Amino acid sequence: MSEETVALQPVECPICHFQNPPGEKFCEDCGFLLGSEVGELKAPPEEVMGATLVSRDGKEYKLKEGENLLGRESADILLFYDKSVSRRHALIIWEGDKCYIEDLGSTNGTFINGVRLPTGQKTPIYDGDEVAFADSNFRFSCPNCKRGEIEAKAFIVMEGKEIPIPQEEFLIGRREGDLIVPNPYVSHKHCKIYIEESGAFIEDLGSTNGTFLNGEQIESGRKFPLNDGALIEIGGTKLVFRLERKEGGENRETQGG
Repeated sequence: MSEETVALQPVECPICHFQNPPGEKFCEDCGFLLGSEVGELKAPPEEVMGATLVSRDGKEYKLKEGENLLGRESADILLFYDKSVSRRHALIIWEGDKCYIEDLGSTNGTFINGVRLPTGQKTPIYDGDEVAFADSNFRFSCPNCKRGEIEAKAFIVMEGKEIPIPQEEFLIGRREGDLIVPNPYVSHKHCKIYIEESGAFIEDLGSTNGTFLNGEQIESGRKFPLNDGALIEIGGTKLVFRLERKEGGENRETQGG
């Protein structure tokens, strides 16, 4: 084979293997400089998904990595329009695939999925959780912050959402409790659920408008048995008691337990 024949052969790109016409300096397909050495191909950096609070009207508050102070004055997330929010209301800590909220002793409380947080304690928050700072409500969005399995003794289903009951005594009320029900007809401390070795029970705590179990008002100050699927009604708000997690948090009202 003559040198002239060799020179007229197409030039293969070492990157994309495109057959380029003889004499081309750059690959017509990918633009690589033909004849140069192929360096190490580096994968693009992984995208860091952001963490955001989304209000009910669609306004987004982007969080920065580390600490984010939320309040009515001089805060990273400034809610100056809501007088129910304290000046220094809560701290949101975002650390990669983990995020926490800490209530800073606010007057009207910080809530995750309707449950009021204790003051001064870092509580994990996960993608899709509903968060409330006093009367300001948000949905937390952070695709990297996924919820793992929650250890719970039982569950309450409220408005289609499953709320775990992780301890033996679970207080429900309008202003105080492990589960806050923002209904004016619900008393501050309305009723309590007990998870005991012998079973689950509910007690009305002297509420103004009473506690109803499967359609019947229960006597205040006495414990009544709770069966899986029992319907609890307080101030017109319906709750379903579950002993086990149901796929998708299905809110079925099972009369008679």
